[in-house]
Amino acid sequence: MNWLSNGTAAVRGAALALALGLWVLGLDAAKANPAFLRTDNGSAVSAQEIERALSHSGLLATFAPGDRLALYDVAIEARADSKVFLALSSEYLAVACLTGLISAGGETAEAGEVILWHTGSRQPEVSAFDVGRFLATTPLAEDPVIRAELETVAAAQHSQVFWGLLRADRRNARAPVAPTIEEVRRSYLLEPDVVEVRREAGGDSDKLTRLVAEHFLASLAGKRVEPVEALMSPLLFQDDDRAFSRESWQELRGRFAKTLVDGNLPDKLAGFQIQDAADKTAVLISAQNAVYRLNLVEIDGMLFVQGLEPQGAAKSLN
Repeated sequence: MNWLSNGTAAVRGAALALALGLWVLGLDAAKANPAFLRTDNGSAVSAQEIERALSHSGLLATFAPGDRLALYDVAIEARADSKVFLALSSEYLAVACLTGLISAGGETAEAGEVILWHTGSRQPEVSAFDVGRFLATTPLAEDPVIRAELETVAAAQHSQVFWGLLRADRRNARAPVAPTIEEVRRSYLLEPDVVEVRREAGGDSDKLTRLVAEHFLASLAGKRVEPVEALMSPLLFQDDDRAFSRESWQELRGRFAKTLVDGNLPDKLAGFQIQDAADKTAVLISAQNAVYRLNLVEIDGMLFVQGLEPQGAAKSLN
């Protein structure tokens, strides 16, 4: 999804004044009632499955006024009957308004606008997106309600571009890097546990180090396979034949994660404590009177677990 930005500071200010209000969101579980469909195959998705589904496909959400959705650290609310496109990429979380009016992160978006969160930032930005291109490249354009509203927006955008009120922004929220590279990145950066950690860190590298270590060790000690699998480095399971095969290396990683969880390591790590996380590539922990070093590796802005090594007996604090 490409987006457009306003051409001048004066026009940008006027647009914000006319189109955007600021609301603080409060979650209301009793009203979390939107419907979700995957855009790749049209299958229904429950609210509990959204984060997992977004790692594979965009989602179309249909909201009634007052419907609310919690997505990672983001709260989305419909201010009117709305259809919303949700998408996740290696660098962005995008919430695009196709019809109606939505608010999230203290910002609002009407039809033809998208609220974006970069992985390294907790602050959203609002922009118009290229509606003409969107209608030409998505099956969502077959929805008569969406097409009718967005065709009106597309005509207005065409006029604004002609008069220099909007200009093209070459960034693409769904493919922030070359498509072939983005496809590879998605295989390890879009796992829900990875997205959660990256968003919680908010671009703070020291915080990311501690969060990865805590999540991995707590998941291993708690015998939870999926987080252990998601946080292990993909480089451990790739060779020349499997370097770009998502299924092959992920299958190996899943089997290895289950082996770790089923072994004796979880019991050894019970009650672990992080002793030193100053080095983002090596975190020292103590557990059961022993010291371990958790080795991390940085891949595309994310830290993954590369190994866990015993370092000997823990020193007495007395």
